[in-house]
Amino acid sequence: MIIRSSKPALWKGALIPLAYFILTFFIAQHHTLFEEWDGAMQYLAGVDLFEGKGYRGVSSHFWPPLFTLLTGLFTWIFQDGFAAAKFISVLSSSVLLLVIYRFVMKFTGSQVPAFLAQLLVAANPTYFLYSIQAQNVMLDTMFYVSAICFFFQALQSASYKYLFITGIMAGLAGLTRYTSYALLPSFIILLFFYYRPRAASSNVFTLFVGFAIVSLPWWIINTLNSGGPFNSWHYLNVGYGLSYQSAPVNPKWWWHDQASYNSVWQIMRQSPLDYGKHFLYNVMEVFSTLTIKTLLSFIGCIILFFIQFLSTRKCRSFLADNKFFLVIATCLIMYTGLISQAFIIDRLLLSWFAITGMAIAVLLYTIGMSDPGWIKLKPLVAGALLFFLLINVIVTIRKMDIYLDDKNDSGQLADMEKITQLLKAQDPDLSQKTIMAIHPASAYYLGCRFVMIPLYYDSNNINDWIAYGHLAPKVINYVPRFPGDLDITKSPVNYLIFNRLSSTYLPQFSFLLDEHTDKIPANFERLLLTKDVALYRITGIR
Repeated sequence: MIIRSSKPALWKGALIPLAYFILTFFIAQHHTLFEEWDGAMQYLAGVDLFEGKGYRGVSSHFWPPLFTLLTGLFTWIFQDGFAAAKFISVLSSSVLLLVIYRFVMKFTGSQVPAFLAQLLVAANPTYFLYSIQAQNVMLDTMFYVSAICFFFQALQSASYKYLFITGIMAGLAGLTRYTSYALLPSFIILLFFYYRPRAASSNVFTLFVGFAIVSLPWWIINTLNSGGPFNSWHYLNVGYGLSYQSAPVNPKWWWHDQASYNSVWQIMRQSPLDYGKHFLYNVMEVFSTLTIKTLLSFIGCIILFFIQFLSTRKCRSFLADNKFFLVIATCLIMYTGLISQAFIIDRLLLSWFAITGMAIAVLLYTIGMSDPGWIKLKPLVAGALLFFLLINVIVTIRKMDIYLDDKNDSGQLADMEKITQLLKAQDPDLSQKTIMAIHPASAYYLGCRFVMIPLYYDSNNINDWIAYGHLAPKVINYVPRFPGDLDITKSPVNYLIFNRLSSTYLPQFSFLLDEHTDKIPANFERLLLTKDVALYRITGIR
């Protein structure tokens, strides 16, 4: 049963989100280097989009368009794509805290667990870190967690309205990251578990209508561009996940091996045993990451669910009666199954860091209400929570200090300020030139076109390498570039940024960083050399 609270009580929940918004907005101004590779590519795709070129290129094959669209929109407002992308994360993380308060307040009827849930989520170091980053993951987290909250409310109230809103929220999450599509089968399974087939079918239809309303335009566009509403290149992530387990710094998959595959099924059929082992390894990695990145609170959440199970004294009907547990467990299982096909990084689980904090607050309240004997432990629990929040804050501050040093790109944007000043001073037509580099933010800073360095090449011919010579057509089609429709087989590379990370992947070309080498080709003019990076003007290619 949902205990409805008054609107004034709900608005009290805006206090922490407002303070959080002000704090993260201020801190985000000190994050001054566009290190987020994915975010930079999506920003550049947004530039294409708002110039009327459509949503094309590598971004359109890996990410749905919502974050790109919003980045382009806020770039028009802020006049700066990096600031726009960071603002989306700041705003999304703050709004989600308000959603969490609303859900917990309505579920428990008490402000205490609602405020506690906000604090547990806001203080999580990883959540805070992604709140200031130019990535789509926080926007996705806001919609993903909101969809689960509204779905639970729909189950409690048997309301078509909340099911429809759930569909919209899930659709918006799916328009941000494809991994959020795991919500739809989770909700369908739960609806058929809790309702008779006829009622469940009606509910599923309502849910899907909400989902389809926001998703249909992208499905149509993706069908026209890629041949199907759900077509993407995520099978490449699956193949990379299998390959990088044995060689984490080897990009051979992206620049060579992927040419032999066109689907997940081909990858599975090639080595089903390795695929199975990789999948199980990733499942364990999910729970390991959840445990570590929540500072053990995920384990605490599981313990609290077990205590609640014991305290109900209705073991046979626990699953049917405890919708909160079953909704969370089903969504986690489906989501884990989806992402475990590829590889696990902490941002893929950001939604679950937030859900863990929310769940702990709800469970502590419900356990306390179901067993009066727990009142004796209230001082101990309060002290433990205060200590836990303090540890989170300390870890968050330490992580922020490291992150704001702007040294988290592995040197991909080394000496970018010097490069930018030099090229803008020397080349008045820079906007029409193409730079080859590892990081797409090079195009953001220079205001020019961009192609990515092939990070694996099995030849020593540097001019062939610059021209993407001998690479498979499928690999050339994959190459990240800006603008998205740039024909890299015909457009010459005008400048090359070669840094220490590049030499790690391409040791045969490490002489580019050697001041005294005699191997530099005649068509390579060195413009800048520092201890971390070399800048060359390239002529006579193609």
